Amino acid sequence: MTTTITVHHVKEPLDPAKINLYCGRGNAPAGMVNARMGNPFVMKDQSEEERDKVCDNYAHWLRSPQATNHLAIMERMILRINEGSSIALHCYCAPKRCHCDTIAEYVQTNVDFG
Repeated sequence: MTTTITVHHVKEPLDPAKINLYCGRGNAPAGMVNARMGNPFVMKDQSEEERDKVCDNYAHWLRSPQATNHLAIMERMILRINEGSSIALHCYCAPKRCHCDTIAEYVQTNVDFG
């Protein structure tokens, strides 16, 4: 079985074969586990420039001591994928650029496919 980590909009149907994690702010929609990984950088407007800014800020923030909790959750995602699980990350931004893309990239880069 191939394991994956993918990013989805919260309104997309859930895949029961995957661990469905909500990575936005606030409460998780029905059927999803709240990962409590909302982007701490809020968009001031809906422009793509602003979207890029908050996503870039999130990627930079992950290297700071304040991101310890997010990094710990991503390490648990890596363990689950290494154990054979697949994960679907859900946010309201997807399919537009989203901080979940950064989360997925980090996890995918650190999974042991050996």
